[in-house]
Amino acid sequence: MSLQVENLEHNMAKVTIEVEAAKLDDAIKQAFNKKKGQFNVPGFRKGKVPFQLIAKEYGVEIFYEDAANILIPDAYAEAMKDTDLEIVSRPEIDVTQLEKGKDFIFTATFALKPEVTLGDYKGIEVPKTRVTVKKDEIEEELKKVQEQNAREITIEDRAVKDGDILTIDYSGSVDGVKFEGGTAEDQTLVIGSGAFIPGFEEQLVGKNLNETADINVTFPEEYHAPDLAGKDAVFTVTVKAIKEKGYTVPTPIQEKAIPAALAKRDILGCAQTGTGKTASFAIPIIQHLQVVSKESVKRQGIKALILTPTRELALQISECIDDYAKYTQVRHGVIFGGVNQRPQVDMLRKGIDILVATPGRLLDLMNQGHIHLDTIQYFVLDEADRMLDMGFIHDIKRILPKLPKEKQTLFFSATMPDTIVTLTKSLLKNPVKIYITPKSSTVDSINQVVYFVEKKEKSQLLISILQKAEDQSVLIFSRTKHNADKIVKILGKAGIGSQAIHGNKSQAARQSALGNFKSGKTRVMVATDIASRGIDISELPMVINYDLPDVPETYVHRIGRTGRAGNTGTALTFCSQEERKLVNDIQKLTGKKLNKADFTI
Repeated sequence: MSLQVENLEHNMAKVTIEVEAAKLDDAIKQAFNKKKGQFNVPGFRKGKVPFQLIAKEYGVEIFYEDAANILIPDAYAEAMKDTDLEIVSRPEIDVTQLEKGKDFIFTATFALKPEVTLGDYKGIEVPKTRVTVKKDEIEEELKKVQEQNAREITIEDRAVKDGDILTIDYSGSVDGVKFEGGTAEDQTLVIGSGAFIPGFEEQLVGKNLNETADINVTFPEEYHAPDLAGKDAVFTVTVKAIKEKGYTVPTPIQEKAIPAALAKRDILGCAQTGTGKTASFAIPIIQHLQVVSKESVKRQGIKALILTPTRELALQISECIDDYAKYTQVRHGVIFGGVNQRPQVDMLRKGIDILVATPGRLLDLMNQGHIHLDTIQYFVLDEADRMLDMGFIHDIKRILPKLPKEKQTLFFSATMPDTIVTLTKSLLKNPVKIYITPKSSTVDSINQVVYFVEKKEKSQLLISILQKAEDQSVLIFSRTKHNADKIVKILGKAGIGSQAIHGNKSQAARQSALGNFKSGKTRVMVATDIASRGIDISELPMVINYDLPDVPETYVHRIGRTGRAGNTGTALTFCSQEERKLVNDIQKLTGKKLNKADFTI
C-alpha cells in the first residue's frame, strides 16, 4: 500500500491511497459471499452458485461497490496511522480506480487543524443594524411563496397576457439574413420576466394560441454580440402553448401542517416528495422567530435545526428559506460535507437563527466546538426514512441527546416503515399526525410498468426507449456508481447525451449536472439513490429503474420523482432473473401490481 499527501488551500489536504490488486480481489470475493444467496440460477441451489459463473453472467462489476466499502475503512486507517497529520473532519472519499486485476486507488480529502494567530480584537465595537420591513415588502414575499408552490394550468381559450408561461418557436433576422443563435424551438418564456430583448415580450401580449407574428425589436447598444448591438431585427414567433400559474390554495400537507406548527405542536408528517413539505415547516419557524426578534431581549445561539440527509436537499431547503425570510430579521445558514468548512465556520461565528445541516458535517463542527445545540427551540428531521436508509441512524442518535428536552419537533418522512415509527415514539410528544399519502403507497397518476429482461439486454432496451422518448426528460436509477458511469458511456456510443450523478462526483460536478438537467440542457440523468435527493423537477415525465433497489421503500422514493403536482408520469422498471423477488416485494409493499410489458430484440 502506498500513500501520497497533497496540501490544499484553506487548511485542507488530500491523500491518495493505493491498495494492492490482490487485496481488491479478496474484497470482491468477500462481497460475493455476502450476496451469493441473492442469485437464483437454474441447476444450482440458492447460495451455491460459483463465483466465476456469476461473474461471467452478470459481470464482476456488480460487486465493486461492496468491495470498495470493505477495503476503504481499513486501508484508510492503516495509511493514516503513521502520518503526523492533525485531521479535524471526516474524510470525503472519492474512488479513482476500481477494476479487477488492478490496484485499488482512492482519495480522502479532509480539514487539518489550522494554525491560528489572534489579532487585536479587544475593544472592537460592532454597529447594530435595524431593518424596517414595509407592508408591501411582506406582500411581495408572500407572492413569491405562492409562486413557488404554484401549479401550471394550460390555457386554450384566451390570448396571451402578462405573467403567462409560453412555449414558442422563433426565427430572427437582421436585414433579411438569419443570424447565429437567433432560432429556437420549444423555447419557454415567461411574459414580463425581461428575459428577452426589450420589447419582445410586450409584443406577444394579445397573441393567440398557434398564432404566428413578426416581432420587431432593436438590440441594445451594449448587447454582448458586437455584430448585433444596436441593430434592428425581426423575429417570426409562433405561440405553441400558453400556461398560467395557479396558487389559490396551499398543498394538502401545508394546509394541515402549518396551523399545527404555528400552535407549537409536535408533528409527524407522512407525505411524498414534491408535496410542499419545506414550506410546511419553514414558514411557521420563520414566523415564530420573527416575533421573537422584535422583542427587547433576544436569546443568542442557533434556535432552529433542520436535519436532512444530502447536500443537494440541504441546499434546496436553504434556497427556500432564503426566499421566505428575505424581508425578516431571521438569519439562516447551511452546512454540508464535501466542501471546505472554513466559510461555514465563518458563517456560524457571525450568528444565525436557523441552521440547515447534513448529519456528518454537523457532528464534525460540533466536535470542533463550532456548534452548540443547547439553544435549539425547533428541530426538524426531514426525509427521515431516507436518513435511515443511508445509515445515518447512529449519527442521529449522537445528535439527539445534545438537543434541549423542551423543544418543538417536526418529523417528516415519505414512508413509515417500522423503524421510523419506533424512532418517532421516543422523539415526539403527543404529535399531530398528518398522513397525506397512505403508508408506502405510490402516486395513482404514475403508470408503473415492468420489463422482464435479462441483464445483458437492459442497455438495448434502454436505448430503444430513449430513442422513442424524443425530447422528454428522463431520470435513470442505477444501484451502483460504477454502473451509472457505465450507462452514460453506453448511451454516448448510441448518440444519446447524458450525465451521471453519484457520490464519487465532486460537489461542483453534481451541482452542474443537476443544473443542466433542471434547465433541459441535459435530457437524460443517470443517478444513484443517495445522489438523487436533490433532483426536484415539477414536470418530469419518466423515471427508469435500470437496476431495482434492494429496499422496496426506495422504489417509492424513486418513482415519486415523476407524476408531481397533478401531472401524469411513467415509471419503467427493468427486472432481470435475479431481481424478480425484489419486484414481488415492491408489489407487496405498494399494494399495486406492475403492468408487464414485452420487449423483443
